[in-house]
Amino acid sequence: MKTGLLKITFPFFFSFIVSVAVDTPAQSSGGNFTGLFFQPDAVENDRSGYVALKLTPQASFSGYLLLAGKRLPFASSFESVSSSTEVSIPRAGTTPLTVVLSLANEDSLQGYVTDGSWTVPLTAERLVWDKKSAPASDHAGQYTTSIDKSTDVAKPNGYGYGTVTVDGGGTVKLIGALGDGTKVTQITTVSKTGLWPLYVSSYGGKGSALGWIPLNNDTNAIAPVVWTKESVVGPLYPDGFKISTRLFCSPYHPPTPGNRVMQVSEGYVVLEGGPLTATFVNELSLSPQNKVTNLGDYKLSMRFVPKTGLFIGTINEPGTGTKLKFSGIVFQTDDLAVGTFIARSRSGSVVIAGDEP
Repeated sequence: MKTGLLKITFPFFFSFIVSVAVDTPAQSSGGNFTGLFFQPDAVENDRSGYVALKLTPQASFSGYLLLAGKRLPFASSFESVSSSTEVSIPRAGTTPLTVVLSLANEDSLQGYVTDGSWTVPLTAERLVWDKKSAPASDHAGQYTTSIDKSTDVAKPNGYGYGTVTVDGGGTVKLIGALGDGTKVTQITTVSKTGLWPLYVSSYGGKGSALGWIPLNNDTNAIAPVVWTKESVVGPLYPDGFKISTRLFCSPYHPPTPGNRVMQVSEGYVVLEGGPLTATFVNELSLSPQNKVTNLGDYKLSMRFVPKTGLFIGTINEPGTGTKLKFSGIVFQTDDLAVGTFIARSRSGSVVIAGDEP
């Protein structure tokens, strides 16, 4: 009987560590682990991030944290699989971090990260997938995703959006943009239970978006995410913000030739929020070859990219005639597309649908 750490887990994000007596074998399956560390009810950019590490069958490991735009490497080992281990990570010009880790089971690492003044829980899941012997059949494929806009006029009013691909080996690739137009990318892995540890750092390390996202290639998913930005000199939202919102993720299948990217033959593009004093709507049509024709009163030009579900376009703003550039993503299951535009140092939302709002 040895004293170790046991994880007690509640749905999605909340977990805590307690010290109990447990028996565990003094061996490890090894493998690659990826995960997140953050305080679920109080996410802050400078005390939340991403973890990746490789564990050997001999219970030694090496890896890194991503925190506030910095990659912080570390390495150590467990005396036994049932024990916890503590690693100190030096940081130039500030206090070191301490990472405490334990193996909750062969597929999950638990622990916490602290600098002595704050402590946040850490969870990392083992990559169990292999393209040939154990493919990620329920998760592999293409997805389109969005982060809901803020309704606060002092914060970004655009939808974040992106494309997600998962291969048979469980590798997740994100390419997208946040709701203020900031470009983001990530490469990580999906867990045994189908969770994607989303973490993108932005604004030169002064901001991030994170959350655990379920991925299943035959159903839509909605998950909570937190998007933060500290005060940063620049044209867009220099005072910073924190937005607790949700991410929507949906399977995407590129249409075959002669089929629409979304089943809307005649529809509407709707722009609102940001610098606009009022919502405006413009009618359009979409051909089976995915060509957009303007049917409305405002000068509109746009195109879809059927391979990915992305769209881009421009439209002249009522009253000013200013050309607004917009972009976003399609959700086939809802026959809906959402995105963002930037104008006069603010972002607004774009929605394309078959029904007039």
